[in-house]
Amino acid sequence: MLSYITLPIRILLTALLLNPSNSNSIENQSTDSNLSITLVLQNETETDIYFEAALNDLQTARELGRVVYSFNKNTKTGYIARLHVQRDERKHSYGSRLLKFALSKLTDLHSTGIYWQAYPFDLLDNQTSEGMLPKLIAFYKRHGAQVLSQNNSSAQMAYYPQITCQIA
Repeated sequence: MLSYITLPIRILLTALLLNPSNSNSIENQSTDSNLSITLVLQNETETDIYFEAALNDLQTARELGRVVYSFNKNTKTGYIARLHVQRDERKHSYGSRLLKFALSKLTDLHSTGIYWQAYPFDLLDNQTSEGMLPKLIAFYKRHGAQVLSQNNSSAQMAYYPQITCQIA
């Protein structure tokens, strides 16, 4: 059974223990020439690879959002720990760009499954977790995710990359 609750703690502890000077900066120009997704952190342990990528507006040099994700080499499983878009930059498909980026990178690593906990945070004063969760779930479902379990304030999500193999 996967432990979803301990994942953010595990990533935080690993990030604190690892030396960020080993990080690589990889740029991925998007189809919009004003936007760039940059891998701002990549650390590797014996069992895991941790990533953090930022979406930036090149004209204003402003960070629009960020995604934190990891890959377990033993289980071939990916995890998305955090996906966040700045409040005033929402509704511009930036969350979709970041999610697609992370899912693509984890699929490239041959992940058999990618998992995360969907829970609304950074809510506006007039929003509630219960009211926003269905919208968040719908967002992830549009990107091919499935709901594994759900309660009033969060949902366990999964994305299963299509595995292809060549026939000799």
